[in-house]
Formats: sequence, structure tokens, C-alpha cells
Amino acid sequence: MLAQLASSSFAVPSALVGAAMSAGLMMATSAVNAPKTLAWLQLNGVLPFTPTLELLRIVSWVAAFFVGYNLSGLFRGSAAPSPTLAGGPESSPPPPGHTSSGMRVISVMGATIAVGLGLGAVMVGMKKGGFLQTSDVGQLTELAAIQEQLRPLDSCEILYRQVDGKGRRKYPDSVVIRDCSGHFSHVAYLPVPSWASQDVSFEMSRGSTSAEWSILVDKDEVPFPALKAALEQFAPIIVAEYPRKMQEVRQRQEESQRWLEEQRRAKEQKEKESAKSTYPE
Repeated sequence: MLAQLASSSFAVPSALVGAAMSAGLMMATSAVNAPKTLAWLQLNGVLPFTPTLELLRIVSWVAAFFVGYNLSGLFRGSAAPSPTLAGGPESSPPPPGHTSSGMRVISVMGATIAVGLGLGAVMVGMKKGGFLQTSDVGQLTELAAIQEQLRPLDSCEILYRQVDGKGRRKYPDSVVIRDCSGHFSHVAYLPVPSWASQDVSFEMSRGSTSAEWSILVDKDEVPFPALKAALEQFAPIIVAEYPRKMQEVRQRQEESQRWLEEQRRAKEQKEKESAKSTYPE
């Protein structure tokens, strides 16, 4: 039945509709729009459970897969041969060892997705500041003092002049710091002296507050003396200012959550009162 459906004229429009819906869901739950989507879901109570940013991130990846799946359906629908009528004169059981067209389609899809993901990862890694262009220098003895200063910090990521989606290095006068909660909005921006003229840029990350920092840099662009001097200047500023800054960020997040909850309760109360007023006295 599925093979007949895939080879019918219904396959192309259904694949287009599925791809469009999946693309819309992927965009709504992407990293840029996820906070707005989460706030809308919480305010309107669309779901029977409380959604989280982590859940929206998973939904975005699943939607991205179905975008590719539905687009591949365009080729399946146009290329699949018309099946013969069951029991007709042309129908015959496949010979031993024969691979069905459905299995061939699945195999081609799997190979295409795997190749696409691999090429995408390589392209991202080869970009300026990508993981294939950077090296971890966090274990160098010259940076041991930096490790000791920043180890007690309640943070798992520190960024300075990282490349954005358009290939630009932003925020030359501040470091971007995230805590270890994984919460998307728990980000602090601390003002620091600019080292853009020395081409300093780095990414520091670790898995937990007890682990040592990985310090990723592009050795072809960032001179080590400048990197070391910048880290020595940034470290005391981060240690002194980050706890207060992150506390402010968390307080704003809690206030935002309380406001959303109050709006949701007010909306529910208004709907209940409106429903009661429809009955005769």
C-alpha cells in the first residue's frame, strides 16, 4: 500500500506540504526563535505539559530530518515505477535475492543523509573558527595559572570574538559567558579591554565545574603571547564580575517566568468567567 502511495500522483504534493510544515516547525524551534516559541507555548498553554528549551531543540533536529525526508519523497514519487495490479498477468513474485524498490529507496535515502551530514560537518569545521581549524592549548603549562583562577567559576563556556553565522567576529569589548545549567538564556556579557588589534579570539569550554578548561584557538591567526596576555587580563575581571552578573541574569529569567505564569493564570480566569457568563441566571 505504501509503495502504491509513493508512486501515485499524491506523493509530490504531500511531500511538498510535509516539507513546508517541517521547515516551519524547524524554524520555530531553532536556536534563534526557540525562546519566543517557548514563551508563546507557556503563555497560551497549548501543550498538556510544560515544554523546555531542550525539548524544542530536539524537536528542531527531528523537524530538520523530516524536511530532508519529505524532499527526498519528491524523487521517490517521480521515479518509482507504476506497480502492476495485484493478481494481473504482469505480476510475478520477485526472484530469490531480489531487493525491493522500497529497500533501495531507503538505502539511497540513508546514504544521502549520511553524506549530507558528513559534508555539512566538514564545511562547518573548515569555516573560519571551525573545529577543524582550532587547537586545544588549555593543557600548556604557561596557562596553568589561568586554569587555577577560572576552575572554581560556575561556568562551562567562555567566548571571546567568536565567528558568527556571517563570518564576523563580534563583541570585541566583552566576553560571553554561559553557566553549566544548559539553559539557553543564562548568558552574561562582561566588558573587557579589546584585544581585536592583536587578533585574539578563543573559546573556552568544559563539561562540569570540576573539569579543566579546553581553550580552543586558531594557531595560524592568534599569537600565543597575545593570547596569554589577554587571558591574564580577562581572568581577574571574570572572577570578580561574573557571579554578580549571572545572578542578575537568573533573577530576570525568574521574573520573566513569574510574569508568564501570571499571564497564563489571568487568561485562564478570564476564560472561566466568560464561560460562566454565557449561562442564564
